[in-house]
Amino acid sequence: MKLVFIAHAIGIGGGPLSSSSTIQYLLDTELLKKEDCLIIHDKLKEISDANNDVYFNLKKTVKHFECTLPFSPVYKGTATNFFSTIFNPFKGFIILLMFFFNCNKILRQEKITTVHLNSMVLWPLLLVLPKSMKLVIHIREVPNDTIRARIAVFVIRRYATKIISIDPISDLPFSDSGKSIVIINPFNMTQPRQLRSTKTSIKKKLGISEDTFIVSIFGNVSAEKGLGFFIRVVKASVEIKNLVFFIIGKPSGLHGENCVQKLDEFKNVRYFGEQADTSKYYAITDVVIRCEDYLPLGRTVWEGIFAGGVALVPVNENDDVSVIQQYLGKYIYTYPASRVESCIDTLKKIRELYPATVIDSGYPVSDNLAISAKQFFETIQS
Repeated sequence: MKLVFIAHAIGIGGGPLSSSSTIQYLLDTELLKKEDCLIIHDKLKEISDANNDVYFNLKKTVKHFECTLPFSPVYKGTATNFFSTIFNPFKGFIILLMFFFNCNKILRQEKITTVHLNSMVLWPLLLVLPKSMKLVIHIREVPNDTIRARIAVFVIRRYATKIISIDPISDLPFSDSGKSIVIINPFNMTQPRQLRSTKTSIKKKLGISEDTFIVSIFGNVSAEKGLGFFIRVVKASVEIKNLVFFIIGKPSGLHGENCVQKLDEFKNVRYFGEQADTSKYYAITDVVIRCEDYLPLGRTVWEGIFAGGVALVPVNENDDVSVIQQYLGKYIYTYPASRVESCIDTLKKIRELYPATVIDSGYPVSDNLAISAKQFFETIQS
């Protein structure tokens, strides 16, 4: 098997971090040889140590190519306008033509047998990739209700050889396809779990009192992540004693920068920016919160729970909560999406249930990196 990873993004976000961690583990354990692996990333994005990019070290080890890649945002949380609706299909068509004539040539020259698409946004590539190759796509998103998303789901179900979803929510449109499998994102949270016992000293170094109740949001500061709603929750949180909100992530666009400025006005908010190593923040986080207007799980929810905390996520009326409780049970709490009062009430409930200085939910410690990476390798081989 000769494998190519096509990366939709760089940096230290969930998608690229998960993919690069998997590649590095497979190389380190010699399940995959470096001569049997290559990476294609978008030529418009630079891989560099200065960007804290997770592919930087891999660039020294395995062969890299640059291509112009499509980016089709067919998932919940993305905003569209009239211009993008009209322009993007034409732009996408040109990009597909370029990929067909340029990148497919590289794949054949390198004698690639298996292609891994790192995100649902790359689904148009399934239309032009050689059908003689095994085509694996990673679903890290929840599809929205647009016509384009329905087309994407149809194309994925029809042309993908294997579909890997990061959680049961992302897998719902594909679960009956006979091609899908749920593999949790690869991460190793044993370090923050061990650091949890040193929570007092970590808090002291950060200038935070020992009895502080910490609610953290990880990831880009953006409209997609529901930062507008998060600000409303912060405003309404004054009733909860010793509550401090952590924000770990970089601002995305003007909206993100405006949110950071607004949050700077609140004394109970600490903004740490993007961090390459988030271990100490997870180690002292009591609750990882998600603020979108739909039910997301994603990497940060799992990381927060594996680190010993609990998670708080939004749900809508038609969401099947039993799907997530089957996996995470008592370690995950829900509130009605976009309802500030309900979110605050649930935070109060969590605080009452876990009166300790720092929650230790007792979730079994495991090296999920090894488990997920091996499952991934077995899946693409089968």
